[in-house]
Amino acid sequence: MKKQIFAILLSTCMISSMPAVLMAEEAEEGNEAVVEETAEAAEESDILNVTLMETPVRGTVSDFAVSADDIVILFNNDVHGGISNDKDYSGSGDSLGYAGLAAVKADVSKAAGAVTMVDLGDAIQGSVVTTETDGKAVMDLMDEVGFDIRIPGNHEFDYGMEAFLDYAAKAGTFISSNFVDNRTGEAVFDGYTIIPYEINGIELKIGYVGMTTPETIAKSTPTYFQDEEGNYIYGFNADTPEALYDNIQASIDAAYENGADMVIGLGHMGDVGVEAGWSSLDVIQNTDGLVAFLDGHAHTVLPGTIVEDKNGEPVILASTGTKLEHIGVLQIGVSEDGIEIQPGLVDALTDEEYTAFEYTTVDEMVQAIEEEFAYLFVKVGSTDFDLVIYDPETGDRLIRKQETNLGDFLADTYREEFDTDIAVINGGSIRANIPAGDITYMQVITVFPWNTTVSVVELTGQTVMEMLEMGAHLYPDECGGYIQVSGLSYTIDPSIPSSVNVNSDGEFVSVDGEYRVKDVMVGGEPIDLEKTYTMAINTYYSSEYGDGMTMFKNAKIIKPAEGEDDIVDHDVVIDHLAHLNDVVPEDYADPYGQGRITILDAAEEADDAA
Repeated sequence: MKKQIFAILLSTCMISSMPAVLMAEEAEEGNEAVVEETAEAAEESDILNVTLMETPVRGTVSDFAVSADDIVILFNNDVHGGISNDKDYSGSGDSLGYAGLAAVKADVSKAAGAVTMVDLGDAIQGSVVTTETDGKAVMDLMDEVGFDIRIPGNHEFDYGMEAFLDYAAKAGTFISSNFVDNRTGEAVFDGYTIIPYEINGIELKIGYVGMTTPETIAKSTPTYFQDEEGNYIYGFNADTPEALYDNIQASIDAAYENGADMVIGLGHMGDVGVEAGWSSLDVIQNTDGLVAFLDGHAHTVLPGTIVEDKNGEPVILASTGTKLEHIGVLQIGVSEDGIEIQPGLVDALTDEEYTAFEYTTVDEMVQAIEEEFAYLFVKVGSTDFDLVIYDPETGDRLIRKQETNLGDFLADTYREEFDTDIAVINGGSIRANIPAGDITYMQVITVFPWNTTVSVVELTGQTVMEMLEMGAHLYPDECGGYIQVSGLSYTIDPSIPSSVNVNSDGEFVSVDGEYRVKDVMVGGEPIDLEKTYTMAINTYYSSEYGDGMTMFKNAKIIKPAEGEDDIVDHDVVIDHLAHLNDVVPEDYADPYGQGRITILDAAEEADDAA
C-alpha cells in the first residue's frame, strides 16, 4: 500500500513520501525548503504530491473556476425528500432541488475533465412525496440525475429490508464497508470502489470507501434487521469502536493494494450528536490513508475543515447539511506538479442554470410528482403564530435538544386525544415548522412524514425515567430521541456526565450512575417509580424500539386493542384540531414552549447551591 505522509504549510496541507521526522526538521528551516524537498522527493519516488486547501469555496459553480485539469466530485447528503424549493412538498424553501443538482452537474461537466456524483444517504424518506410514494419519487429523480456512488443511510431502510435490498440491486451503486449479513459474516455490498480517471494524459485512480453509521439499527426500525425470532441478521460491524475502525481501515488498505493512488471516505456517520466512537471525526482520528471524508447523518453544513488522522496527518472533512440546500464540491486539480484538492459548497444557482435543459427536464418531473398530491392542500385548521422546530431568531434546529411550542402542541395532541396520564414524542419524528396562517393537511404530513401510528401503553415510573435519561444522554448535542412531553415536566443537568449504557447497536441497556434527568413531575406530582402510568406514544417507540428505546419492551400495549384499526399520527393531529374548533390556542404562542423542560446552566447551579 502506498503510505502518504502529511505536513501542513500555511493555508495548505502537503502530502509526500518524506518521513514525518524529516518533514518536521525541514519545516524548522523554512517553508520554501520544505516545499522544494517535498516536490523533489515526490518526483523521485513517483508518489503523489497533494495539496489540501484549508479554505473552502462558497457560491455558484463559477466561483470554483473549474477547468479541464479538474476531477470534480459532486455530493449531497440527507436530502430527506427535499426535491424542490416548494416547502409544502419538500420541507425546505431553500432547497436547490434535484433540478438544481442536474443543472450544476451539467455546468460542471462542460468544464471539468471528469465528474463523479455521490449521494451520502437518507435521500428517500422525510417528506410528503417520499411518504406517499414509498420513496419511489426520489429514486426516479436520482436515476434521472445519475449517481455513480451511493451510501446507505439509516433512513434508506425505512420501507423494510427487502424493499431496500431490491432497490439497491437495481441501482447497483451502493457501497458500505461495514453493513454486514450476520449469517455469513460478509459485507452486503462492496466496501470500496476504485474509479480511474485520465486528466491531460495523467492517470489517477481514486478509491472510495463507504461506511454507514452503526446507529442505523436504532435510528431506523430495529425489527427490520431481525429474523422472525428476533435475532439480528444484519449489523454494522461495531461491537466495539475498534472493530469499526479495523473494518474501515481494511477497506482503505484494500483500495490501495488494488491500485488506488488516493482514497476518499464516503460516510453516513455524522460529526456530532452520535454515540461516542462512531462519528466521522472518530473514524478519521483512528484510521490512516484518507485524504478526504465526505459525510452525512448529522445535517451539519460543513464546507470543508481539516481533521488529523491517527498519524497526525490532515484529512478534509465536508458535509452539505440537508434538503439539497447546498451541493457539495470536492475539486481535484491534476497537473504534472501534483494534486490540489479544494472543498466547498454550491449555495446558489445562476440564471443560466435555471434555464438549462437539464434543469427544465428534471423540473418537469418534479412538478409532475408534486401535482399528484395537490389534493392534500385542504385546510384543517389555523394558527395565529408559528409552531416551530427551528429557533425563530437563529434558525438552529431546537426540537432535538430543547422544548418548542410545536413539540408541546403535538404531545398534548397525543395525550388529550387518547386520554392518558402522559404523552411523549421524540424530536426526530417532528420534521418541519407550521407557519402562522391556515394549516393544511399537506403541512401536517410534512411535520409527520413517517406514516407512524399511535399507541397507548402502560409502564412504570422507572421506565419513564429510563426513557427520559436515554433521550437526554447526548445533550447538548442534538438527538433524535430527545423527548417532547405532555402531562410531565423534567429538568436536565448537563453538568452530570451521562451514565447511559448502550450496546453496539446503540440500544439502551441500563443507567449505570447518577441520572442527569431530575425533578420529574407527572400531573404536578413527583414521579412514582413503582406506579403504573398510561402513555400515548408512537409505535416507532412502543413496538419498534426506535432510537434504541428498548425499555419499552417492558411496557404493556393497551391500544390499539386486538381488532382495532391503527391510527396514523397526522390523522390524530387533524382530529385534535377539529376538537379545538380548528384553531391552535394562544397557550402555545411562545416558540420556546411552556416550561415543561428545564435545562440547568452553570449560573442556575450556582444559585441553587447558594
